[in-house]
Amino acid sequence: MEVRYLRYTLKEFQNIIEYYLGTPKIYKYCYENSSEFKEFIDNINESRKKEIKKLHMAYYAVNCKEPLVHLGTFGLSFLGKKIAENKEFQKLDETINSDEFKTLFTRFDEVLAVNGIEWLNE
Repeated sequence: MEVRYLRYTLKEFQNIIEYYLGTPKIYKYCYENSSEFKEFIDNINESRKKEIKKLHMAYYAVNCKEPLVHLGTFGLSFLGKKIAENKEFQKLDETINSDEFKTLFTRFDEVLAVNGIEWLNE
């Protein structure tokens, strides 16, 4: 897929960053299952790595009460969460093998330039 066909609004791009880079389980799954994503992560600059760590910390801060919910429901909410995660990972598997995903993370800075978006290019 050509970069010029990947069009995103700023909000869509922020959602992509938040989902794929800011959600630790999604990040880990993509890193382990997509060579394009892994190469992107392995080659990013320090300011982007720091931003990803901040996103992970924010995610954990927002979800810090989750274990208490699981405890309070005697594990039923945890079981439901695991079922939902398995479905999400199945859908994610299709996504990480798509041309759009591969192009986005192999030519990330070009996609940003085409869309007029900046994300920590230091």
